[in-house]
Amino acid sequence: MTVSTRVASPLSHEDRLFWEALRGTSRGLGRLLQQDLRQARLTSPQYWVLHCLKLHGRVHSGKLSRWLDVTLPTVSGVVDHLEKLGYVKRSPSPSDRRRILLTLTPKGNRLFRQLERSQERFGRSLAQLLPGRERTVVTRALVRLSEHLTPEHGPCEDCGQLSASG
Repeated sequence: MTVSTRVASPLSHEDRLFWEALRGTSRGLGRLLQQDLRQARLTSPQYWVLHCLKLHGRVHSGKLSRWLDVTLPTVSGVVDHLEKLGYVKRSPSPSDRRRILLTLTPKGNRLFRQLERSQERFGRSLAQLLPGRERTVVTRALVRLSEHLTPEHGPCEDCGQLSASG
């Protein structure tokens, strides 16, 4: 990445409002998630590992490392802890015995589903703030932003149907 020597022009009023709305939304959603994680006695990195495994099934550590933008040793440490708690299982890949695949255990699935139900309640209450058409437009915009911010992860489970191009 090259650094421009030009001084960036300040954000327009509209762009500043947009950016502040995104930051406020992100902060609020993060706070709600943290409340649930405290009750479940999980850290954010642990949650995101569970989340990726729930979305994608069996995954190797390298993919988690790329998706979560953390080092392999960090993934290993998080997975070690989740494995001790009985939430994650390691198993050799059928196609390459040197590669270890990670999956959620039934206990991990139950925990994740419990967290998901709580998060869905927040999502439902937020969705009710926006009428149908407005919600659809906002959803498409958020999917587009998410795809731009995390292209290596791909769209979420059902987001393909709402792709910004769709």
